[in-house]
Formats: sequence, C-alpha cells, structure tokens
Amino acid sequence: MFSCQVYTFVNSLVELLTFFLANWLFTLRLVALYKRKRAIVWFLYSFLITSYLVTAAFMVVALYTFGLSIHYSHIFHACGSTTRATLMPAIFLAPAAFEVTLFFLTGYRAWQDAKLISSSSHAPFLIILYRDGIICFFVMFAVRLWNVWIYATQPLTAAYLGIYVLWTTMTLLSTRVYLNLVYLARGGTEDTDVSVHPFDPPTRRGGIKM
Repeated sequence: MFSCQVYTFVNSLVELLTFFLANWLFTLRLVALYKRKRAIVWFLYSFLITSYLVTAAFMVVALYTFGLSIHYSHIFHACGSTTRATLMPAIFLAPAAFEVTLFFLTGYRAWQDAKLISSSSHAPFLIILYRDGIICFFVMFAVRLWNVWIYATQPLTAAYLGIYVLWTTMTLLSTRVYLNLVYLARGGTEDTDVSVHPFDPPTRRGGIKM
C-alpha cells in the first residue's frame, strides 16, 4: 500500500511539473508578443504561478482522498483505489482558466497585428506564434474537458485514461512550439548539405517547417 501511495504521488508530481513547464513555454511565446508591456508580462507570470499553486493544493487533497483506499492488486499487478476524489475535475479546470487567458490575449494581439502580418517581413514569425497558440489552446482545452467528463461520469477504472492522453498531448504540443521557435530563431531557413556519397540522403538543418 505504501509503495502505491509513493508511486501515485511521485507520478502525479511529475505530471504536474510537466504541465507547468508546457504552460511556461506557451507563456514565453505570448511574452514575446507583449514584451514591451511589462504589466501584462508580470500578470502572465503571476497568473501562471498562482494557477499552478492552486492546482498543486487541489492535487494534494485529491491524492489524500484517493490514497485512503489505495491498494495493490496481486491479480492485475497494479495499484488501484475505490475512493473517488471530488476535487479531481478542479485539477484540470484551474490551469484551463490560465490557458483561456492566454488564448484571448493571443487573439487580441493577433487582431492588433493583422496589418503587420500581411505586410511585414516578420509575418512568418507572427503567423507561427499565433497559429501554434490557437492549435494548442483548442486541443488542450478539449482534452481537459474530456478528463473532467471522465472523472465526473465514468467508473474509477477509467480514471487514468484521460490523464495520460493529456500528458502526451501537452508534451507533443510544447515540443512543437519549441521546435518552431528554434526554427525561427535560426532564421527560418532550411539548408541542405549533400554528402560525398551520391546515394546518401541530404542532411537537413534547421527547425521544422510547419
């Protein structure tokens, strides 16, 4: 039982840290758009930290409730619990409030930069930032709502189904944002070197071109 409690706590802590780092990266993307407005930048960082401190508090309470009946099944060789933590949906909704804020601030900035996007040499940079922001928001928000639905309506056997999908989704989306930012930072160009052997494939340098 103790080993199951330790595993559940450590696993949840790593997940929460991953989610925080992903949203921190999405925040840096938006900070790049609002870099001249220090009030908004400080608001974003403060909101990010506050939302995840609240989420961490919800998680500790939920894990305590969840751990009251946690046990190891020698039949299935897995840890399980018969207690439903009522605060689990709040763990998904608290960061969602921050992500909604990111989305609307991104949309407002995109509206301000509409003319710049169509006429400036910085258009590729802005397009990728806005496109990634919109894609990340809708995908993550949908998966978060799916998790809330699972914990609210589905049996406990499905409890871990949505959380690992969310973990994977946020990892992939944050990696996409990072690679695109690296691609743009390197000039947004793609160089091709052909090796000495004529049948070797070309070596591509630079970020992903989306």
